[in-house]
Amino acid sequence: MAEAPYQDVADLSSLPPGAQLRVTLGATALLLCHEAATGQVWALKNSCPHAFQPFDGGVVSSGTIQCPKHGACFDLASGRATNRITARPITVYAVHIEGDRILVSTQPTVPTEELTQTRSS
Repeated sequence: MAEAPYQDVADLSSLPPGAQLRVTLGATALLLCHEAATGQVWALKNSCPHAFQPFDGGVVSSGTIQCPKHGACFDLASGRATNRITARPITVYAVHIEGDRILVSTQPTVPTEELTQTRSS
């Protein structure tokens, strides 16, 4: 399978370690998170599947994000829920850093069919 194309979404200087930044990918609202401890930049759809609230201000730690509204936690690499508040995964996107630019895959990391199966369970 060919790798999905990437879209330039932001300048790395606009996302210092520990910060979050709202961006759009086509019509999809994303949240970029720059994890301070690891330097990893994560991209996720900015909507918690538990209560459809934005993730802005959620705590990012050890590769996870916690929804600031209801406490649901998710793995930022796989999208899977990590606590019992919800079983629904989040939509995550691969990130590449090229020079001082943040590029995000135009396709989610978690396959659509896996999201559909999880949501219908």
